[in-house]
Amino acid sequence: MTGFFKKVAPWITSLTLLTGCQKESGGDELFQRSKQHSETPKSRVVARIGARAITEADLKRAIEALPPHLRLRYSSAERRQEFLNNLVRLEVLAAEARRRGLHRQPEVVQQVKRTMVEQLVQQLKDELVSMESVTPAAIAAYYQQHQSRYHQPAKRRAQLIVVDQREQAKRLFEQLTSTQSQQQAAQTERILSQRFARLADQQSVQPSKRKAGDLGYFSADDPQIPQTLRAAAFSASTPFPRLVGPISLGTPAAGYAVLLVTAERPAVDISLDDARDRIKNLLFSQKQTAALKAYLAKLRKAAKVEIIGAKLDAIDTGRTPAQADGRRKEGPRETP
Repeated sequence: MTGFFKKVAPWITSLTLLTGCQKESGGDELFQRSKQHSETPKSRVVARIGARAITEADLKRAIEALPPHLRLRYSSAERRQEFLNNLVRLEVLAAEARRRGLHRQPEVVQQVKRTMVEQLVQQLKDELVSMESVTPAAIAAYYQQHQSRYHQPAKRRAQLIVVDQREQAKRLFEQLTSTQSQQQAAQTERILSQRFARLADQQSVQPSKRKAGDLGYFSADDPQIPQTLRAAAFSASTPFPRLVGPISLGTPAAGYAVLLVTAERPAVDISLDDARDRIKNLLFSQKQTAALKAYLAKLRKAAKVEIIGAKLDAIDTGRTPAQADGRRKEGPRETP
């Protein structure tokens, strides 16, 4: 399969599948509307496949069905000619596939159903919920309820080694400083972090050796991190990584630490005005999902669906012939 078909065929094939299985004997389903038009500028014939005609309007409609990033590729006449040639090729092959009865195969029928469902879901999204249904009050309420998303203090990430003796912590600090000075700047963070992690695993006392001493990101007032470590981490100057130590943890019994500050996240302070559009899109998407779920429940009720769970136990889910050949068989896709 050429690069064109890998990128474009899914969208054009959707059109062909939806229309091509409507009549078993026909081969002009995709372009049958062309016959209803006279040779007007908007419907001039640009190609014929036997008795069938492809018009400018058909070509325009097929290109507009593509995603925007692919649609831009066909802005020139030369590119549109390429698209037309490949479209004709696709139609010729699709007609041959129908002649062989492939449109009756379960896999093809299933794909048609999936394509129809995808288009139905998109139509329902447009019909059931409008963007105007997301009110300014709802946006403001969401913003107030999720303040932690829009207001966060600056955070730093660090790795930690804790030992019993100050002299031991001093030797570790000097050893790691030597490692840092021997490496090029581009390699320093990766190599120093790896060396620090190994030493944390070998020499750090519990529980500081967990996760190779990685403390993750924390703020200057994070109560889960001892105050002396927070102060040391936020006093470290950039650029990172930056070694800090030895650090007393308060008492000799608590031990001494060496800290490797590896990264920083700036503070987040997003106003309601700045977050408004993003929140509106989020709430709109949530309303669409809820509306689709309710609509599906209504359809299931009208269809009188009955799940016979007891019968499922008798189904053999062993490997299928396709799986035995190393191919993966897909189950039905979940729809809203």
